[in-house]
Amino acid sequence: MSRFCTGYGKGCRCFRATRLIRCYANGTTYGSDGTIHIDSKSDRGFTSVYYSHPAWYPRWAGETVIFNDDKSDIVASVYPKPNRLVVFAGNAPHVARGVSRTCPVLRVTLMFKTLAQSHRGGLDRRGA
Repeated sequence: MSRFCTGYGKGCRCFRATRLIRCYANGTTYGSDGTIHIDSKSDRGFTSVYYSHPAWYPRWAGETVIFNDDKSDIVASVYPKPNRLVVFAGNAPHVARGVSRTCPVLRVTLMFKTLAQSHRGGLDRRGA
């Protein structure tokens, strides 16, 4: 299975029989740099990031960067385009890069951490 949600086809489990584990908002300004982390220890965990700010420009930076398992290479960099939703495996190492000092607004994201149904058909929080 891909570590990124590419659509609603048969291979996408991101929105099927999932339980919301955690939901919160982040607001980032210049000088607030993230650290590389994972959101779930489970292969069934998913992270959804919704970029809710009304406008964004490439010169403001603030990308979400996703790394390979050993954090030795970048596998994706997601531009924080307004009204964009990105969904990826919760156990993928990632970081929210800081915004540029020229950015006059708050980088606002809504985070949804979910756990997909297990192969036995049940939902639980183990490893979330």
